[in-house]
Amino acid sequence: MAAYLARFDLSDFNAKAPPKKTEAFYSIANANAAPEEVELIEVIDGLGNPAAVTIKQVADQAETVPHLQDLAHWITDRKSRRAIPHRMAQARYLPVRNSGDKTGLWKIQGARQVVYARKELSLHDQIKAVGDMTTQVEADAKGRAQAEADAKTEAKAKADAKAQAQAQADAEAQTRRRVEIEIKARARAETEAKRQLSGVQRRALDLLARSINEYGRSPPSAVGFPPNTRTVSLAEWQTMCERGSLSSVPEKEQRDRDFREAKDGLQTTNWITCLDGLVWIVRGD
Repeated sequence: MAAYLARFDLSDFNAKAPPKKTEAFYSIANANAAPEEVELIEVIDGLGNPAAVTIKQVADQAETVPHLQDLAHWITDRKSRRAIPHRMAQARYLPVRNSGDKTGLWKIQGARQVVYARKELSLHDQIKAVGDMTTQVEADAKGRAQAEADAKTEAKAKADAKAQAQAQADAEAQTRRRVEIEIKARARAETEAKRQLSGVQRRALDLLARSINEYGRSPPSAVGFPPNTRTVSLAEWQTMCERGSLSSVPEKEQRDRDFREAKDGLQTTNWITCLDGLVWIVRGD
């Protein structure tokens, strides 16, 4: 026995090290652990076991998990403030004091906060972890603010485009209604004007329309002829009136007189215009 003990390697033995914890030890410890302690560990695991973390980050993470929302309420309750450092220590996170601030707190996004860092890190690494975390939080906040601003700008652009499209649609609808009213008014005026024509004049106007439909052509490009107008010669119109029985009298001279009277009456009342031997209907006048 003495020889065995003499040969046994004790070079890595630490008399001050805590005894090795067995599964039985952890079972007893977990059985006596407060619910908040276990839930804190779960939340921190969800955050990826960061090197540094704030209580706000822990509470926000807990709020996203349905069965951990009670923990979020416990964290934000003022009555829990004294217990939080102890629970965080059990989760192996310790508060890191800011030596550059008289309160010892870290200013993050304009608010002073307690920041916890992993217990096994050195003080230098804990302070570095706090700095890295603060920088990341600020960058994330700036990114979210920019995304919100972009979303608002896009929403405003869509709303403006929609309003502009609606205004254009309303203007077009108003224009259509105005045109429809004008067309109906013009049609009523033409109907009323036709009623004031004699039977021969109305018949001559109808025969002129038929003649233009059959023989109508564009007038020469000369002064006095309106654009997009179809005309016929006076002779073509008179021939159509002969074919269409404008006048029932047997004498040719009387029929010619009836045609001239109908033509002059229509021209006087601005139903037709004659120029250089051509004639066309003036609509709406």
